[in-house]
Amino acid sequence: MNDRSRAWGWSWIGLVVAFMIHVADEIASDAPSFYNPFLREVAGWELRWDVWLIVLSALVIALASLTVFLFRGVKALRYPVYATATLMILNSLQHVALLVSLRRITPGTRSAPLLLAASVWVLRETRRVFARG
Repeated sequence: MNDRSRAWGWSWIGLVVAFMIHVADEIASDAPSFYNPFLREVAGWELRWDVWLIVLSALVIALASLTVFLFRGVKALRYPVYATATLMILNSLQHVALLVSLRRITPGTRSAPLLLAASVWVLRETRRVFARG
């Protein structure tokens, strides 16, 4: 393990922790109840609490399980890490957009800046790990 992969691993831990906080924020803010009227109208379905919670919990566990591989600098994770961090950035920006457009705090808004910062950190460290030289 070199210094770059160590920093990459720590940035990933930061992202996983930020995502756990984000999930807790959405749970505390009753996200399914907020999003279900929109989903029913637009998509014709709704989020079930139990399924939503199981899926997010499984995602947190899956992301956390990759940590050891980032500390080892496994190159195969480069693009999946870029994709994950990019999706987290888009998620964060969606929460900010809802805040601006609705002019109120919505589920996940409070933790969105932390998730955004952690995602940018992961992108930065991923770039550093694979920089030439």
